[in-house]
Amino acid sequence: MRFAGSAPLAAVALFACAGAGAPPRAPDAVAAPAPQQPVRSPLSLADTSPPRVDHDVPCPVPPSERERPVGPLPRHLGPPQPFVPSPVDRWRPALEGYVRRVTLGNQKPLNASAVCFAVYLSEMHKRIHPLFADSFLASLDSLPPGDPMNDAQLTTRLEVVLTRDGHIQQMGVVRSSTLTAFDVAALDSVDRAQPFGPAPDGIVSPDGFVYLAWEFHRNEVYACSTMGVRPYLLASPPP
Repeated sequence: MRFAGSAPLAAVALFACAGAGAPPRAPDAVAAPAPQQPVRSPLSLADTSPPRVDHDVPCPVPPSERERPVGPLPRHLGPPQPFVPSPVDRWRPALEGYVRRVTLGNQKPLNASAVCFAVYLSEMHKRIHPLFADSFLASLDSLPPGDPMNDAQLTTRLEVVLTRDGHIQQMGVVRSSTLTAFDVAALDSVDRAQPFGPAPDGIVSPDGFVYLAWEFHRNEVYACSTMGVRPYLLASPPP
């Protein structure tokens, strides 16, 4: 019903609500702030970034070749295996009357190839050390003190000739320790550690082989360290 001369119904209704003690209106919900991501310090960023690889090494090998592991990991890189020497007859040509292929008159300076050799020999050592030091030298701990094999001065030097793919093409003793068993252990260690992986072009001599001399020591400090390795580049094929 509408009365003449009265206020509009909308105004009356608003007045009635205000005077009736209606409950206050709830405030609009406020969205919760989004969780902030943790701020990483510059140090943590540096720690998780990939290592920098320097490809400016003066070595005539593509970066892909330098980063690739040198050959498959040998089975001997697990727990040290007991040393079982090969029969002496197997190594007779390497022990008696071996004719070395590297001579004073057929070498040339290494120059930039020295860097390539250093990388390759380091990978070779990773394969030889578990066999010679961790297996053979460790097996000598049970010998009595007076055994000739306990002479800390024992040293044998091998000439090792490798193919391009890292297999042994020829190997022999060029300086004996005077104990055949010690010489055989050095020969066995290198033989069982092959193949050593493809050789960089920079260390391959003109005849297609890689040449080096490697010393093996009874002294565990030196053992088969690369400090006792002499790499060679041949200027002419061996006689």
